[in-house]
Amino acid sequence: MPLTIGVLAETASGERRLSVVPDVVKKYLGLGARVVLQQGAGVPAHFPDAVFADVTFAASAAEVCAQSDVVFCVQPPTEDVIAQLKPGSVLLGMLQPWASAARAPAGRRPDHRVRARTPAAHLARAEHGCAVLAGRGGGLRVRADRRRP
Repeated sequence: MPLTIGVLAETASGERRLSVVPDVVKKYLGLGARVVLQQGAGVPAHFPDAVFADVTFAASAAEVCAQSDVVFCVQPPTEDVIAQLKPGSVLLGMLQPWASAARAPAGRRPDHRVRARTPAAHLARAEHGCAVLAGRGGGLRVRADRRRP
C-alpha cells in the first residue's frame, strides 16, 4: 500500500503559497507515493490543477484528510480540519502552536502526529526541491535533488 500525501488549500487571508510545487509532486509520485490535492489549492500560487498530472483531486479538506497518511500545509489549518485527520496520520506545516490556545490541544490527540516546520527551513526546502519527509526507524525516506536547475 503506497504512502498517501495530502495537500490542503490554504485558507488564511492573503496566503498565496502552496506546500508543494508540481516538480516535487512528480518526484513523490516517482517514488511510489500517491498524492491527493484539494481542488484549486495551487491557483493562488499560479499553479492551476492541470499542471498536477497523475494526482487525485479532492473537493474538500475533509476528503484530503480522510485519505492521507501525511497532510502538508503552509499555514495552520482550522481546528475542524485537524479533527478530520484520519487516525495515525501526520500533519506537516508551519503550524504556529503559540498563535492559538484553542488549536494547540487539537494536535495533541494520541492518534495523530503533528510536526511544525520553522519558516526558514520550510522555505529553503521548498525552493531547492528538497525532501520534507524523513522516516525514522526504517520509515519512508524521500530525497530530492538539492541542485538548482
